[in-house]
Amino acid sequence: MAGTPRGYRTLFADRRFAFYFGTQTAGDAGYAVYAIAVVWLALEVSGSLFVASVVLALEYGIYSLSFTAGPFVDRARNPRTILFIGYPAQGALALVLGTLALTGHLGVPTLLVLVAALSVLWNFTYWATLAILPRIVGQGQLFRAHGLTTAISGVNQIIGYVAGAALILLVGPAGGMFLYAALNFVAALLAIGLVVPRSTRPQEPLAKEFWEGWRYFFSRPDRSLVELSVFSAMEAFFAMASVLLIALLARTEFADPAGSYGLLFTSLAVGGIAGGLLLGHLNPRHRVGILLVGVTAAEGLAIILATSAAPSLVLSALAWFALGFIQVGFFTTVLVYVQATTPGPILGRTMSNVYLFRGSSLAVGALVVGALGLVLPPVSIALVVGAFLLTAAALAAVALPTARRLSF
Repeated sequence: MAGTPRGYRTLFADRRFAFYFGTQTAGDAGYAVYAIAVVWLALEVSGSLFVASVVLALEYGIYSLSFTAGPFVDRARNPRTILFIGYPAQGALALVLGTLALTGHLGVPTLLVLVAALSVLWNFTYWATLAILPRIVGQGQLFRAHGLTTAISGVNQIIGYVAGAALILLVGPAGGMFLYAALNFVAALLAIGLVVPRSTRPQEPLAKEFWEGWRYFFSRPDRSLVELSVFSAMEAFFAMASVLLIALLARTEFADPAGSYGLLFTSLAVGGIAGGLLLGHLNPRHRVGILLVGVTAAEGLAIILATSAAPSLVLSALAWFALGFIQVGFFTTVLVYVQATTPGPILGRTMSNVYLFRGSSLAVGALVVGALGLVLPPVSIALVVGAFLLTAAALAAVALPTARRLSF
């Protein structure tokens, strides 16, 4: 598996990847249901887009603290153990959240506490799955592996989004939380068959390993990780605008708010799946930096177009699909580059350190979008976001030469 890429079928010929794929598919489908339900649940409980933005800011703010989970992922002899703990625990908390929502006992403070707890657990399972992948596929297969897991497991994600949207219509967002719980339990069961090569490196004290991760981050001679993280933070600042704008448009521009929310959110996600598959097929290892700049600029134009398409539901769905198709390219490329160029023993720490910059930016940007929603119409918000992304692409091309020339 470490040799020349030989196509998608080669990946499934490896039993380890097949079980990895199954586990991640169930986990991703569960998160898809959660993602579509939690924003609408926040709107239902509070009636405020700003509260929904606070929920997203809390979620992604905690994700940005994943650098605290990185050392534990790297120290684990077998990262599969983290999946055995994390997935069932998320399932249990989702059951609590769904029950409180269904019985009408869920308030904003309780919602925030449960979202925070789920986000902490998700940090560990997410980075553990990413750290596992390079142990079972070769460097030349990473783009294909990501494209495959994004696209084919995306079939289940589509089912998750559609099911979540249907549950919002029929039961309310509480139903989505119950399905999210069930899929987390399935992911834990599938992880039983996932065989991961055990780490044999000697373990250092936890504090020493923590600082070792940051030393590696800042000491690479080309400063590629620093520049890549800065660029990622710039691109991510308004990444949550798409989700919040869909929710705002659904409530203000369409006759059927819940139905249009489900359709537009699903269109955005399906676009991401299709874009991930194309990215894996193209395998742009030697054009990483150029791709990142181009994707950022294209995002800026696409979000203006997608927001302006309302209230036409068909045109809106197509436009949000296009945005998802473009948007997936940035973070997938960041992950692949870090996985391909970082030594295995320090990979968990490096990925989570890079995400500190991105996650913090996502959290702050979500709050900014929520605040803008109090004073500006959706099209004006989209113009602000689009102008920011176009400016970020231009600045990165000029001021971050190492990031612009990235390849592996």
